[in-house]
Amino acid sequence: MVEPTSTIDPARSFELAVAVPLASCSFTAYTCAVEDQAGQSYKTKDTAISFLDRSFLFETFNSLLDIRVLRATKLRRPDMFIQPKAFAVITTEWPSLHGCSSARRFDSITTGTDPVWASQPTPLRIPIRDLERDMVRVQLYDEAGWSVDDLGFAVLKLSDLIDKPEQELTVNLEGLGANKGVSTVTVSCRLRPLAQCTAEELGSLAAWHTTNRAAPAGTEVTDDMANYFRMWGAVSNNSTPAKNPYTWDNLGVLLGGEAADKLTPVAFLDNGGTDTQVWIFRNVEKRKLVLAFRGTEKGADWLTNINITSCKPTSLIGSRPDSVGGSQILVHQGFFGAYKSVRKTSNVLVDIITGGFGQPANQAWRVQVTGHSLGGALATLSTYDLASQKWDYEQKSKSPSAVSLMVYTFGCPRVGNSAFATDLNSMVSSAWRITNPMDCVTSVPTELRFLHWGTAVQVGPNNNLMYDPQETSLAQKILSGAFITDHMEPRYLESITKMVLGALAGSTKMISKL
Repeated sequence: MVEPTSTIDPARSFELAVAVPLASCSFTAYTCAVEDQAGQSYKTKDTAISFLDRSFLFETFNSLLDIRVLRATKLRRPDMFIQPKAFAVITTEWPSLHGCSSARRFDSITTGTDPVWASQPTPLRIPIRDLERDMVRVQLYDEAGWSVDDLGFAVLKLSDLIDKPEQELTVNLEGLGANKGVSTVTVSCRLRPLAQCTAEELGSLAAWHTTNRAAPAGTEVTDDMANYFRMWGAVSNNSTPAKNPYTWDNLGVLLGGEAADKLTPVAFLDNGGTDTQVWIFRNVEKRKLVLAFRGTEKGADWLTNINITSCKPTSLIGSRPDSVGGSQILVHQGFFGAYKSVRKTSNVLVDIITGGFGQPANQAWRVQVTGHSLGGALATLSTYDLASQKWDYEQKSKSPSAVSLMVYTFGCPRVGNSAFATDLNSMVSSAWRITNPMDCVTSVPTELRFLHWGTAVQVGPNNNLMYDPQETSLAQKILSGAFITDHMEPRYLESITKMVLGALAGSTKMISKL
């Protein structure tokens, strides 16, 4: 292990009691999944959102809509030689949540211009916030031909449905793809106040579980990275750490205090277009909010693509200066595109939970942002974005003092240039990158002369904490053969276990709220 080249500023205290639960959020983000509702998740350019906390549902919404697609009549026939094969997409838009939306797909069970949909034991359940402004749209498409054709849409008038028994509603289809005045869609729907819903109904709406993975978190990334670095002559030793008797939960219990605080999942955000996901957790009693960005599950093209470019994150900078010391602020274009796809929805939920948009903020919230691998890069951009908003708070309904902000990442790649790193450091005093010495991802991308932000933290030879150790060169990492395993969850669990045991044994000075 190389010796550290700098020491920690006591004003920027690294907290193991924060790092452990955030590591748990970062890595369990790979294994948590939202229970399937009726229909299939339909990928749109917008971010789909699933609400998972019953308390948050009651705080944010007031009604619940049950809806099923039953049948359609006299649909347009895009191809005279092929019978239409229709499917329906039910899209919900919440303008009062700054345009957050979600979409589900339902396939018909018959073909032709008068298709029928299967009877479903459980309807699609949609929380409603504003009866006048929220919109539920049923859009029909035909996928029988070479392309997907528009067959028209219908918009439900929610205010006409409240407090009525379940009913069949036939609505004329509109839009360019419809046979106007002729095509119809029939749905079964029921809208009632949330307070009248049963525990079972609310449970099916706010349901999630943990999946069992055949391989540890980060496997998809590291497999692709191994193939990439083999072009350089690298050979991975494929070693795995010895079985660790500790889990993230065990470590939290050992540390006690904040590390053992229970975090409740509030929402899951999923943008299919960019394969970007975010889990949002909170602890209302402790006023803690966690944004956990999930690393990629589709490989590491974002790291190895030869067309890697940088860009100016204009929408994140806002009215602030776009340069530092005469150098323009630049970030990885791929990371920026992925983050932008979930930015609006993520930031709206942060505002709602921490007291924005007229909600009370009786006590300052601690917003903690985290992620592993690509998730760490997105967490970095989210932190920069949230910190930058403090310069524009006159346009918001809450005070900057309502929120404190920190970021802890694990195996994070380089996100931006020196100007970006300097700007982030100037706004966020608690910015930490937990790394393993041979983790190859922390050395890339290599093409853009990017630099790391914040303070790197590694476990030392005596289980002590090392701050800003000299970074191992990428060549040394490749030659070590451990460049793959050092990026994976088991190695990070091993390293942080050593940090915790070292702290409990008194081998490190830990400034923490235990």
